[in-house]
Amino acid sequence: AASAAQAPAASIFTPKPSPQDPDAGNIFRDPNGNFTTPVPDGWTTNLPGDGSVQIAQGPAWVVLATVQPMDPEAGAKGVIDQMSGPYQLVQTNAATANVSGHPIYYAVFKGQSQQQGPVAVMIAGIQAPSGHVLAFISSAPLDSISASSPAFLEIMKGIRFAGE
Repeated sequence: AASAAQAPAASIFTPKPSPQDPDAGNIFRDPNGNFTTPVPDGWTTNLPGDGSVQIAQGPAWVVLATVQPMDPEAGAKGVIDQMSGPYQLVQTNAATANVSGHPIYYAVFKGQSQQQGPVAVMIAGIQAPSGHVLAFISSAPLDSISASSPAFLEIMKGIRFAGE
């Protein structure tokens, strides 16, 4: 079983957008049936084959991946540890919250991407009713984060877990 530090895989952090599944409409449905989430207009989805989904528009992207049962904070911190080196992350905020009835831990960072230069990154762990954590990782160039933030919030607030 993969540990929190191993999932999601590092390869998911450079998404390659592809056309949306025409049957999905504006809703992404996890192939394993764990969750659904809206896909903002103009954004595309990609399933890289590692159990994650990438939702992207230009250089802005979100990655969602279900990880083993754990505390949302532990799940998010495992991803933070994995991304800290390659992205030179500097934390600017962290908190616990409740999104659509689910406990969440999130941390916000400024970082440096080799492909994009200065970036804003948010890493969150969202507690699913099953006990699993949905890792939510978003990134956008620092100079365009205000344009991407509404889509990031639409994706996060629209997450629904199996059985809801």
